[in-house]
Amino acid sequence: MENDKNYWWYTILIYFIISAVVFLIVYPFIVPKPVELLITFLIILGTGFLVGMFSAYILTPMAFWRRYKPLPVLPIELQNRVDELIRKAGIKKPKFFIYDSPELNAFTYSSVFGPRIVITSGLLEAYNTGKISEDEFSAIIGHEMGHIKHRDSLRGGIAMSWVAIINGFGTYLIFLGFMFLGIGTIETFFSRDEENALITILIGIVSIVLGFVMKILAKLISLIALHHSRIMEYQADAFGAYLTSNIYMADALKKLEDYNNSLATKNLGYSPYPEGWQVPPVKQTWIDRIFSTHPPTEKRIERLVGKNMSSTPS
Repeated sequence: MENDKNYWWYTILIYFIISAVVFLIVYPFIVPKPVELLITFLIILGTGFLVGMFSAYILTPMAFWRRYKPLPVLPIELQNRVDELIRKAGIKKPKFFIYDSPELNAFTYSSVFGPRIVITSGLLEAYNTGKISEDEFSAIIGHEMGHIKHRDSLRGGIAMSWVAIINGFGTYLIFLGFMFLGIGTIETFFSRDEENALITILIGIVSIVLGFVMKILAKLISLIALHHSRIMEYQADAFGAYLTSNIYMADALKKLEDYNNSLATKNLGYSPYPEGWQVPPVKQTWIDRIFSTHPPTEKRIERLVGKNMSSTPS
């Protein structure tokens, strides 16, 4: 496998590009002197990095703390296989959690207490009933170990940090705008100072417009960060294949997608954090794919075994 540092160089490049875009947005408001420009860019870099770390290790675990239940024990043969994968991957032993959902899926996140891998009850049931093999289950877990090995929670958090900041600021401006709009509207009915009321309304309108502009900018910048996310998925697939085999990884992805697409949409709608799962739980349009954290499953399989997918080895 490639050196872990190679993955980080790509993340650093993506983060510098996003930071440069943010810098261009704030450039008109900066004193155009070299020192001020350099300090501003360094502040942008530092802020995004800190927000990314906080999101990866604090906010995300807090959001999932009560949502998923610890998985006390895996079936003995799976536990032995997982222990073998952990040794081969060279990672800290993750803690397993289970989410009650019929879909076949898994994802990982990090915390200050160590890595976590969440699997669905549907995935565990599929193994127990023979719908997926031990090798395919191992490939799915190996993919998640790839995310752990490459520190993808942190890499993704850093790449998405300014998207979250700008989008959040846009939401705040819209909220503030509607508040001013409401105050100004009330003032027109109950105050004699119509000029002041109109100014308040104008501030509200401008704030709302700026808020939507910020949210559009965040959406556009997210295209860069989401490309980075899709690359991380390819890298995790390659790691899962390294721990097991290309065929097992490809077959596992195909089964996850085929089974999940066969489930009723109403059953999938309750799955939180859908962008984090190993295979997106619904079929995607081309617009969805542009803004998706995951590449199309067929593209992932092509990278593993080529266009003509082989059948699962017996």
